[in-house]
Formats: sequence, structure tokens, C-alpha cells
Amino acid sequence: MIDINFNNKYDIWDASFEIILMLAGAFIIGFLFSYFFYKKRITKSEINKIETDELKLLKKALENCINEKAEIKKTITIEYSEIIEDYKQKLLNAREDLEKCLADKASKNE
Repeated sequence: MIDINFNNKYDIWDASFEIILMLAGAFIIGFLFSYFFYKKRITKSEINKIETDELKLLKKALENCINEKAEIKKTITIEYSEIIEDYKQKLLNAREDLEKCLADKASKNE
């Protein structure tokens, strides 16, 4: 069985020692938690590196967009120029037909 002895004295030094032990234990546990679970802080050099990397990516994307726009513009210009040439040829053919028709009418009227 358990032997309980009430003759031992519990003084202020025992309580102080227990408090110091508890504070030291809490400090060690808190330090370990912060060491393992605290998120890493980012330094200014890392932030600058990330910003320059993102800036490079944005510049590259902008250049690609400008190049694609130029290619689309060239393609549209070529397509429209072909359409314009077709319409010019049709207009010339229509003028020639009109001139022939007017010449035939003029010769019939004479």
C-alpha cells in the first residue's frame, strides 16, 4: 500500500524550485514548437529574387504577346491584301464588261 507521511515539510524553496522547473520546461517546449512549426521568414534578398524572377516572366510573356499580335497582324494583312486584289480584279473585269457593253450599245445606236 501507499505510505503517506505528513511529517515532511513543504517550504518556499520547494515551491520556487518547482516553479523554476516548470518555467524551464515551458521555455524548452515553446522553443521546440517554434523551431519545428514556425513558418520560415523570407529575407529581403529572397523577396527581391522572387520579384525579379516574376518580372522576367512577365516581360517574356509580354514579348510573346507582342510577337503573336504582330504575327496575327501580318496574317490579317496578307489575307486582306489577297481579298483586296481579288476585288480589284473583279472591278477591272466589271469595268471591261461595262466598256464592252457601252461600246456595243453605241455601235447599235449608230
